[in-house]
Amino acid sequence: MRALAWFGNKDMRMVDAPIPDVSEPKDVIIKVSGTTICGSDLHLYHSEMMAMKKGDILGHEFMYVTLPIHHWVMEEV
Repeated sequence: MRALAWFGNKDMRMVDAPIPDVSEPKDVIIKVSGTTICGSDLHLYHSEMMAMKKGDILGHEFMYVTLPIHHWVMEEV
C-alpha cells in the first residue's frame, strides 16, 4: 500500500508499506478513498514532535470504504 512516512525535518515521502495483517476476529481492513493533512501534521513536518522515528507512517484524516468483513464485526459496531 502507499503511505506517507516521516523521515526528518521537512522530509516526508510516499513509500510502499506492507498491508497490515488481520490478526484478531474483529479486525478489519479499510480502503482509503481520500485523505488530507491537518494542523498537527504541520508540527510533525517541522519536527516539533520529537517522538517520531524515521519511517513512521502518518495520517489520521481520511475517508474510507470497509472491505468485506465477518458478520460478527458488524454486530459490535
